[in-house]
Amino acid sequence: MNLRFIDDKSTQLVLFDMDGVVAEFVSGEESLIQKEVPNVYLNKRPLKSVISIAEKLHEKENVTVGILSSCEFFSQIKEKKEWLAKYMPFVDESNIYIIVWADGKYSREERKFAKVDVIKKISGYKKIFLIDDKHDVIKATNKELPNVAHHVSELIF
Repeated sequence: MNLRFIDDKSTQLVLFDMDGVVAEFVSGEESLIQKEVPNVYLNKRPLKSVISIAEKLHEKENVTVGILSSCEFFSQIKEKKEWLAKYMPFVDESNIYIIVWADGKYSREERKFAKVDVIKKISGYKKIFLIDDKHDVIKATNKELPNVAHHVSELIF
């Protein structure tokens, strides 16, 4: 486990993406999500190695663990929160941030900047980190907020 960016002193928020980070993303499920097929999120396999790391971070006195994810439709928020309650019950609901693309705030090209906007609005922490699997999101985040975003593989290797 490589957590060199986490320290033992300052208050920190570590935000994990869901799809492809703590929950398996299966090729082809994108079309089911786009069609708003029920239970797609509820049936995702938990990625236990990453969830275990998140839980270890949660046990640190100065670290808060949260979720920063997205979904296509408002109806999918409930599924994501149910999944989190089942597999990551240690994450407080006040630390769950879910961006809904159906609200039309971001075009497809602008979506990589959405998480940056959410992170900028969070206060109360000396440091905030994002663990994600999408390189365009990591690059866009680190361009505006240097050293905030990290690829999920950094935790494992």
